[in-house]
Amino acid sequence: LGEAGTNAKTRLKSAKSIEALKPNETRSAGFAASPAQDTSVLAYRATLTAAEQAQLDTACEQTAFFERLSQSIATTRAAERPMAVLHLAILAWEFLEEVWGPDACTNILQQVKGVLSANLRESDGICLLPHDGAVLIELPQLDQSEDVTWVTKKLIKALQQPFLVSDQTVY
Repeated sequence: LGEAGTNAKTRLKSAKSIEALKPNETRSAGFAASPAQDTSVLAYRATLTAAEQAQLDTACEQTAFFERLSQSIATTRAAERPMAVLHLAILAWEFLEEVWGPDACTNILQQVKGVLSANLRESDGICLLPHDGAVLIELPQLDQSEDVTWVTKKLIKALQQPFLVSDQTVY
């Protein structure tokens, strides 16, 4: 995680309410103030550096995603419906981080998330795993097993577009 991530986690432990730090939606890129949020938590967030806020946002998105995933598993199990979780990983992630640096790699993942989100249904969930160079996708409402193959092919085709990284076009 590096020093910024470690500091963010340490500071997170001192926050009064983890619930107040969670995004309103799984796909939320940031935090929106709501009446339920404690003003001391908002003041605390203001003391974080941009890197620490990014680490905190990612951790809260992951927490919300895994809570949602647990609920989906329970719901689909009770309804005896199929669901799927896709794990898409970028090959040679550690090498890319060495070449372009962590900021550029985070940018790559954000671009990938944008492309994937544009090709998913509202009921689907998406979660970045930036330290692994991966994305988790939850498909909770499947009608038949062929849906997983169709959705996977659609997502892979969408990712064939070029991405801009450090003023370079990569595929």
